[in-house]
Amino acid sequence: MRRYVGLLLRLHALRGTARPFAIALAGLLALGVFTAGTPSPARADPLPEFPQITIDPTCEAQPSSDGSVITVTVRGYSFSFGRVVSLYWDGNLVQSPGDAIQVQPTGYIEATFSETIFGSSDPTSHTINAFYQDQPPDDSGSVPPVATTYINVPCSTDTSHITLTPDCGSAGAPITIHIDGGGFFPGDPLGVTVKGLFDDTVYGSIDPAVPADPNAVSLEVTATLPGIGAYRVIAAQQYPPGVEGFDPLPIATAYFVVPCSQASVSPTCGPQGSGPDRYSIQVSGQGFLPGLPVTIVFDAAGQAEYFYGQFQVNQDGTWGPAEIQPYARGPGVYSIVIEQSNDSPVLHRTVTQFSVECPPPGGVTLNPTCASPQFTGDQPQTFQLNVSGAGFQANLPIIVTFDPDRKSGPSFTPETSQVAADGGGNFSATLNVAARPAGQYRIAVEQQVNGSVIEGNVPPFNMPCAPPSAKITAVKPNCGDDVNVNPAPYSVEVVGRGFIPGFVQLVFDFDGAQELFSTTANGNGRFDATITPTARPAGSYRIAAQQADANAMLDQAFASFGVPCSETLLIVTPNSTSPGFVVTVHGTGFPANKPVELRWSYGIGAAQPIEVTADATGSFDRQVLIFAHDFVGERQVTAGMPGSPNAFPGAEATLLVEAGQGSPPSYPIFGGDPSDQPPIILRR
Repeated sequence: MRRYVGLLLRLHALRGTARPFAIALAGLLALGVFTAGTPSPARADPLPEFPQITIDPTCEAQPSSDGSVITVTVRGYSFSFGRVVSLYWDGNLVQSPGDAIQVQPTGYIEATFSETIFGSSDPTSHTINAFYQDQPPDDSGSVPPVATTYINVPCSTDTSHITLTPDCGSAGAPITIHIDGGGFFPGDPLGVTVKGLFDDTVYGSIDPAVPADPNAVSLEVTATLPGIGAYRVIAAQQYPPGVEGFDPLPIATAYFVVPCSQASVSPTCGPQGSGPDRYSIQVSGQGFLPGLPVTIVFDAAGQAEYFYGQFQVNQDGTWGPAEIQPYARGPGVYSIVIEQSNDSPVLHRTVTQFSVECPPPGGVTLNPTCASPQFTGDQPQTFQLNVSGAGFQANLPIIVTFDPDRKSGPSFTPETSQVAADGGGNFSATLNVAARPAGQYRIAVEQQVNGSVIEGNVPPFNMPCAPPSAKITAVKPNCGDDVNVNPAPYSVEVVGRGFIPGFVQLVFDFDGAQELFSTTANGNGRFDATITPTARPAGSYRIAAQQADANAMLDQAFASFGVPCSETLLIVTPNSTSPGFVVTVHGTGFPANKPVELRWSYGIGAAQPIEVTADATGSFDRQVLIFAHDFVGERQVTAGMPGSPNAFPGAEATLLVEAGQGSPPSYPIFGGDPSDQPPIILRR
């Protein structure tokens, strides 16, 4: 087990700042998909951080007996931000700047200083200790240093080394391991063996041969490994046959592990910042060697931070989640390295990444994308809204809120649902939403990642789905008996289209003593309802079909109902003519003294209604010009009321327009004698 010497530091408490890298959200899950084993439970406390120091150079040549001045650069990692560090060389405080080094916002320190060393016949190791300035060592050295390293004099001549590609794999099948190395002796044979970590059982080998270039060795060895564990790959030289020597020949060792390990972090990102703010990151692993601890290094390639806990990998190779709290950083991608070691050798490294800042999540979809509003006069309505999305941080909670801006007013409370994104960053949430007044509403999809709120891109939600185009297409019958003749209520069928799906308020006698009825427009905006208003005295009564919310009238349509009944009738005289002539449209049975609108189904100006007013008997006559260049063919004239073109569905007459020769001689505008009596021409 790797031993760490130093003072255990307590992590800064997370605190509210302008960039609140807040407490990690609950409900984080380990992925645990490598084996069927159950991951160890989440730790209650974050792993402690252990300061480390390194030196450059790590060794020096043999100095003269009179002494040699050497320059050393010390770099430190995982120190407590805001404190001051002092360095000691062989128990003595070094001179400035090594005596008071300010810890940087990432826990990093750096100082360069000079010392004089003297030659000796024996190899010497000089000790460099780091102490916090507010906790210096006393004369007895009872305060342990925060971190320690050594510089060796003189440098060792053994520089042989090898690296493996790959350095992990599966058991039970032949594996080819590529070996790169250097620092070996020229002319001496170099062999390779693959052995167990604690025994000399050989699982693969290469016979010794003299490398072409001892500083650029490239070899491949094949081995079949029996099971989970660590194995040594040993590259060693030997003397040529018949040559004896006393100095040890170069030996280089690297480690191969079974199986390949995997690591995951949650979240995988955070906002940019600096110390003393910290991220909260949950790290989990699978496929690691059972029984050995792990060391987690954040930003291993830069200003690293080291985390280590007194827990071991489970027998199924899983561990975590374990929380680390590195200092906040600037924008970039930072490596997180997980190491396992047996005493000092590092057996294997697994690498994952943490990004600053968080990339925007993927788009969010809504189902449905719109709904009908809450109509005045209707019971409170609700609907189910499914909100789903992708590209969020795995296993972290997502909060979905309908109308977070309270645009719907004080009578409504925003609906909220909280779900956790799955291991792939996907989520789906269902809200039971109260229908609201018409408008466009926002849906917030938010995920808190290390104290920073990440928002999904959500389309707006519309109420209603489309603007209405309300019409009453039929009233059957469109008249009734006088109450003095027959006091029984009327039974009236009202047909409408173009409404918003949902509640429709029907109003009989809209301009007088209103009677209210209701019906429901279907998904296509249509309804067919029968109402039973009380009998009325003679007169014309308007029927309204309308939809309103708490703020405004959304749509409205009208039709007429006459009392007493008289059959509405239209007659065109003559019933056939040629372009350029005038016809008479005669109407009877219409509401007395009320406006009527006539419309042609075909021809020039067919879209423009012809206005006429019925007399006290409900009759009218209207002369209408068929334009000289009008189209030929059959057309119909129908009658309605302003705002209700289908108010009299039974009133219809047909006119046939046929091609004729010339124009009527009595039309001066068509070349007749100016002394002729002009006809009555009625504009449409």
